[in-house]
Amino acid sequence: MRAVTVTNSMELTSFPELLDVLGGTLEIRDNKGRTVLHHIAVTSAVKGRNAASRYYLESLLEWIVRQGSVPSSQQATNGLNGHSSSAPNSSQQQPPPKMGLAKFMAEIVNAQDNAGDTALNIAAKNGNRSVISQLLEIGADNKTANRSGLCPLDFGVGVDGPSENGAHGDANNDASRFVGSSQRSKESRDQIIHSISTLLDQTSAEFQNELKTKQASLDNLHSSIRATSSQISDQLGRQQIVNLSHAREDGQGTKGAEAASAWETELGAALEAATDNTSYFPSANLIRTRTKAVSGRNDATRKMVQALKGRSREVEFKYRRIVSLCTAVPEGDIDVVIDSLLRAVESEKESWRLVA
Repeated sequence: MRAVTVTNSMELTSFPELLDVLGGTLEIRDNKGRTVLHHIAVTSAVKGRNAASRYYLESLLEWIVRQGSVPSSQQATNGLNGHSSSAPNSSQQQPPPKMGLAKFMAEIVNAQDNAGDTALNIAAKNGNRSVISQLLEIGADNKTANRSGLCPLDFGVGVDGPSENGAHGDANNDASRFVGSSQRSKESRDQIIHSISTLLDQTSAEFQNELKTKQASLDNLHSSIRATSSQISDQLGRQQIVNLSHAREDGQGTKGAEAASAWETELGAALEAATDNTSYFPSANLIRTRTKAVSGRNDATRKMVQALKGRSREVEFKYRRIVSLCTAVPEGDIDVVIDSLLRAVESEKESWRLVA
């Protein structure tokens, strides 16, 4: 097997001598289940070794023919009979042939390797016509299929020529089957390619549509966030204005209370002075008038303070409700997050100002 993979034996024309020495090993196969014929068919496809493969195959066939066409078992039997009849002359007895033509054609020519390929199947794949013709001449079967279901006939081997029985009708039927099988294989391949292309196009279109939908959703979310931030900013601004107005009104009320307190202080001072100087007392009507005015002013001031406090609580409740709805924060937690919201709105306004 190793010898037929290189050209040394051809260059030295030593292959027949090698067969004389190792002819008994022709039935041995390698780890792939291949015989020497398989290796010759494989080597024929190597560049520059076509002539060497043809030489090895011709030499092998010539050597087999020289061995005789009688099976080895029959020759061995004849040899044993001859040995028993001429025992004294055993030194002149010739050993039986190592491989007969019939045994070679029955066991080696159509032997299949682990993949189910025969030597003819490998040669048909490689397209080496000289090796194919020689294998057909020694009875290689062009209909033996491998494990993939391919046989030499599928590669056109034996389509044009007559069969072993000379029946041209079988050859024509085989050719028609080969052409039909090739046509069906081509159509199936085209359908598979078309299906894969259609599937890829559909997947790409669905991906693009989903991407557009996600992008539109993100754009809507960003718009909603910007609108909500703008509303919160406006509401907080109005709330600040209202708070300032309330503070100013509270300041005015405080000033009224301070004025009333000043009147009371003045009245107290007048009473103290009156205790020291009886002539200091004003008239009773004047005192009653001033006292009534002070009391009335105190009452008005208290009512105004109560009204301001009530309105402030009502407005505070409304704005607390608005902030809770806009930010999804419970009303009870508004005081906790109000500073963070204010800073966020101020930073957002600062960013818009920079962009503008």
